[in-house]
Amino acid sequence: MTTHPRGNFYLKETDENILRWFAEFHYLQPLHVQILSGRNIVAVRRRLRQLCDEKLLTRTTVPFARSAPVWSPPDQFVYYLSRKGLALTRELGFADEESRYNPEKSEALLPHDLFLTTFHLTLVLATEAVGTLHLIFWEQRRSILQDSVQTRDCRYSVNPDALFFLKDDTKPQ
Repeated sequence: MTTHPRGNFYLKETDENILRWFAEFHYLQPLHVQILSGRNIVAVRRRLRQLCDEKLLTRTTVPFARSAPVWSPPDQFVYYLSRKGLALTRELGFADEESRYNPEKSEALLPHDLFLTTFHLTLVLATEAVGTLHLIFWEQRRSILQDSVQTRDCRYSVNPDALFFLKDDTKPQ
């Protein structure tokens, strides 16, 4: 990677990991990136802000955090890939052509989407800790598949937000 004079932005090797995580998890907060990277939270916040300034990430806040005092820490910021960031993740091979900018990024759905991110991250960390359990597939998007369940009285729509597969090395295929 080429270095540039101080003051000019350049993509660092650690930024590639950050962009890969955004391609995988969709929405991340500074604490998520700190857990994944093991870096100091202040350094993480600074770099996320720089990536946002370079239009690689988009930043918003969790709706209920907007009433927090001005002096409170910026941990309620939520980041996601911008169009430019998605193009770069495709170029780096972290996202395929089917990955697209998601116009469904609604602030009303943000708490729910953050819950999915936290669940996904927890699943990744738990499977790494177990060692014999592997997350072999994760797909997250609205309308991943649609089905319905019929009871005696009514038919209910089933529309999951994510689909994942786990593999346990201690169990037969």
